[in-house]
Amino acid sequence: MTVLVRVDASRERGLGHLARCLALADALRARGASTVFASLDLPSAAKALIAAQGHAALDLPPLAGGVAASVAALGPEREWPADAQDADAAATRAAARAAGYDPARIVVDHYGLGRAWEARVAEDGALVAAIDDLGRAHACALVVDQNAGRDRHDPYVDRVPASCRRLLGPRYAMLRGEFAELHRVARARSGPVARILVSVGGADSGDATGAVLAAITRAGLADRVLDVVVGALYPHLERLRSACAPLQQVTLHVQTDRLAELMTLADLAVGAGGGTTWERCALGVPSLVLTLAENQRAPVRAAAAEGLVYAPDVAPGDIEGLAIHLAALDANASLRGFLSARGLARVDGGGAARVAAAILPAPIALRPATLADAEALHAWRNDPEVRAVSRESDPIHFDGHLSWLGRVLADPDRDLLIGEAEGGPVGVLRFDRSGEEAEVSIYLVPGASGRGAGTDLLLAGCDWLRQNRPGMRVVVAEVLGGNARSAALFERCGFTERSRRYTRGLDT
Repeated sequence: MTVLVRVDASRERGLGHLARCLALADALRARGASTVFASLDLPSAAKALIAAQGHAALDLPPLAGGVAASVAALGPEREWPADAQDADAAATRAAARAAGYDPARIVVDHYGLGRAWEARVAEDGALVAAIDDLGRAHACALVVDQNAGRDRHDPYVDRVPASCRRLLGPRYAMLRGEFAELHRVARARSGPVARILVSVGGADSGDATGAVLAAITRAGLADRVLDVVVGALYPHLERLRSACAPLQQVTLHVQTDRLAELMTLADLAVGAGGGTTWERCALGVPSLVLTLAENQRAPVRAAAAEGLVYAPDVAPGDIEGLAIHLAALDANASLRGFLSARGLARVDGGGAARVAAAILPAPIALRPATLADAEALHAWRNDPEVRAVSRESDPIHFDGHLSWLGRVLADPDRDLLIGEAEGGPVGVLRFDRSGEEAEVSIYLVPGASGRGAGTDLLLAGCDWLRQNRPGMRVVVAEVLGGNARSAALFERCGFTERSRRYTRGLDT
């Protein structure tokens, strides 16, 4: 299956959108898809990034003169007029067809393209997934917003179709696969600051990097080990080299592939709002975060409100202000430890895999169980691993199982479903419906617990419920205390924890 990704990058837009789309493309490839990027006037450095990760790229033709002028006047953070969106959608479809692609899935990560563009590219039947940060209106099947606070205050409720699935909050931060691996061994930072990482974006046309370096010197922190990272589009390289020259322990990294490694070594980082915020959180790096673009302002404030970053109200070029805050953060080990622990708790690096699973769920077919499944269901329910996470953990006798199965199959408010893939049965779902709410129970068939099987089964079940029980509005689940795997499964699939249930025996 081919997935087309519509994204642009430039000095004005930066590389953030492209970076997260590349992470998603890698995750989609792990699920068997091929990915092609469609872009307008992509810089050669950005094309090299796409090629280096083994993905294809399409150059879209320039917009017509009048349309191009209206778009240019808006700037990179404003949604384009409907005629410009329509022209871009037509050009994207035509370029894909001319190159021999027939994408079944289309991902768009672009502030200029919204509801009008999505409706047009979906005319051929493709499923459209939109990546957004701004809470805009969409006409897509799936919307992803990785910013802090979105999972608590959903701005898309009345701005997307009722059938649109919403993946919201930092659990869906799309990071390269190495961050999930490094997260497993990451530690919360404590102790003094010996090493500082400065990385404020791949383009940084305003040279916040240079201002931060000057502020580090003014704050008296230039004796620390410094790693300064800039991207291939950074336009002030010679000036930065000159600023680094007098420092004794500084290393300047240009378009490095070692950023994750440098983060693991850092005791403190200075960066910008955007995708690298979540990279630092996933590795537990306490960070001072700057706002370099207006679209970053609200997300950065939300991240600071959750205790994920330190985001003082200081302009990126205010060297004196930056120096004051850097010195204060360097002196406050408790705050740095708090930021580090909060980041590790909220971002695990698996967001790209979660989004990929939602875009390309495994082909699991669900069918209603029948009495002919009694023996198989009895064997699965009695497996020790299944019983260990069930409300009733004692062995189940066959007569009692038959009686239970008969009641379930006869109950008009219950659905018992068996999920099957090419290799045979995958797992079992039960929905107990009441009003607009359905409580789900789920377990995998012993021996069928392949990578992502639980996620694919649960997502398939939610789709089945949406299609076959149109009155349902909410799916709920109860997880036994200590069952971390089930809790993680529901979180991966977009469930939100609302409350916890506590019990105490009266004879204790």
